[in-house]
Amino acid sequence: MKTNMFHRETYRSSNKNIDKHIDNKEQVKGNNIFAEYTPSYPNLYVVYSYGYHFPMYVYDEDSNMWFANSDRYSVSTSKHQSQARPSQPIDMFLNTDQLMTILRLGSYMEWSIQKAQSDNVETYRQGV
Repeated sequence: MKTNMFHRETYRSSNKNIDKHIDNKEQVKGNNIFAEYTPSYPNLYVVYSYGYHFPMYVYDEDSNMWFANSDRYSVSTSKHQSQARPSQPIDMFLNTDQLMTILRLGSYMEWSIQKAQSDNVETYRQGV
């Protein structure tokens, strides 16, 4: 079944087998877990638990990196994190706010630039 503007197939899966779809970066829906490419930035593949408020994993095709959410939300979300964990190595653990900023900005590179600029401003303020 075709479900979005990118005409990628969305698969249904049990949570037990959802990691195989995630490894292939396929759009998939499980039981309160879903993964998809972002509509605004098709280079970002995101795995969510329960809704868009908690990205568990983000893959940035431009940097070829996996990011994992370091925050804990609930026992069931922790189980989702285990079930949906990609088999590829996680490159970086970030908190929910940091992952949401990557999703808002469209890439890890843009997030890194913004963070570096912010860090430079803070360093300058502390030095004055």
